[in-house]
Amino acid sequence: MTIKTDYEKPIPLKNQDNHPYWDAADQHELKLQKCTACRSFIHPPGPACPSCGSPETEWELLGSNISATVYSYVVSYRPFLPGFQQ
Repeated sequence: MTIKTDYEKPIPLKNQDNHPYWDAADQHELKLQKCTACRSFIHPPGPACPSCGSPETEWELLGSNISATVYSYVVSYRPFLPGFQQ
């Protein structure tokens, strides 16, 4: 594995709400926050469930060999952060 040392794009900041997500991403795994009350997945991660308001959440490891379907995506033509200019 080659480690790129000239990476210029900003790296996401980890905080108390999202660090399990980014720690799993560092390991090439997908871990999502899930509400223990209504069982909804929460993304982006936060301090409480946006569906029911419960602060009781857990993290579910979905794995590293995941098949999924992308239903939509966005292409942003305006760079909002330094490092993303073309």
